[in-house]
Amino acid sequence: MEDINRLLQIRKTVLQMLSDREYIITAYEQEYPRESFVSRENLTMYCVKKDDPTDSIYVFFPDTPKVGVTQIKKYVDIMKDRQANRAIIVVQQNITPFAKQALAEFSQEKKITLEQFNEAELLVNITHHQLVPKHILLTKEEKLELLTR
Repeated sequence: MEDINRLLQIRKTVLQMLSDREYIITAYEQEYPRESFVSRENLTMYCVKKDDPTDSIYVFFPDTPKVGVTQIKKYVDIMKDRQANRAIIVVQQNITPFAKQALAEFSQEKKITLEQFNEAELLVNITHHQLVPKHILLTKEEKLELLTR
C-alpha cells in the first residue's frame, strides 16, 4: 500500500515537471485512478507540447529495479513508433553502466533526449518549494547581457 502512495506521489511530481515544461496534461493523467494501478508500466505517460504538437515526450516507469540496455532499446522503439523525441525514465535504483552508455549513444545517434531520474529524487518537487525562486528561461538578449557582465 505504501508503495502505491509513493509511486503516485512520484507521478504527481513528474506531472508537475511536465506542466512546468509546458506539456499538455490531460484530466485523466491528473486524476489517475488508484484502482488503475496494476504495475509500474501502467504509469507510462505520453504528452505533447502546448505550442508545438510535434514536440512530444514519454515518461516510462520500468518494472525492474535495475534498468538494462534491452529496456532502453524497447523504450527507444516505442518512441520511434510515436515519433517522440524526448523521454524521461524513472528508475527504482540505478541503470546499469552499459545502459548509461546506451542512453548517451541513442541521444547522439537518433537525435533524441533521454533523461533518467531516480524515484527518490522525485518524491518532492524541489522547484515548488517555498524557498526556491521560480526558474525562468532567459531570452537570448538577457543571456547575452548576463554573460557580458
